[in-house]
Amino acid sequence: MTAKETAAQVVGWLSRVVGCPGSEKHLEEALTPAENHVLMDGGVAIAWLAIMHVPMCGDVLDIAVHPDLHGKWLTRSVISDAKRLIFNERDFVVLENSTGKALKFALRMGANPIMIPGKKDTYLLSKASFKGGLQ
Repeated sequence: MTAKETAAQVVGWLSRVVGCPGSEKHLEEALTPAENHVLMDGGVAIAWLAIMHVPMCGDVLDIAVHPDLHGKWLTRSVISDAKRLIFNERDFVVLENSTGKALKFALRMGANPIMIPGKKDTYLLSKASFKGGLQ
C-alpha cells in the first residue's frame, strides 16, 4: 500500500495515536519511507503497520491500533494478517514501543518479545518466538 493510500485510510485516527500532524499530506510524508499496511475488519481500517529498513539495525516495526479498539480483542483473522505481513519476507523485526500499544498488540499476536539491552521500549520479535507458530 502506498503512503498516499495509507494516509487516506487512517488519517482520521492515526495522527492521534502516533502524534503526527493531522493532515493527510503531513501523514503521507511521514509514511513515505516505510512499507505500510492497513488492517481492515468489516471494511473499517482498524490498525496500521509500518516496516522501515534502518541501516545497521534491520527492519523496524511500528504498530498503531484504532483508538476505539484499545483494550479490546482483535479478531483472529486480523491477528493472522498482521503476522503474515510482518514475517512473510523476514525472520525478525525490531519493535519500537513508543506508545506502549505496539507491545500489547505483539503480545496478542502470540509474540515472545526480547527486550534489547540499552534501548528503552525496543524489542526483538522473531518468527521462532511465536507461541503456536505463525498460522
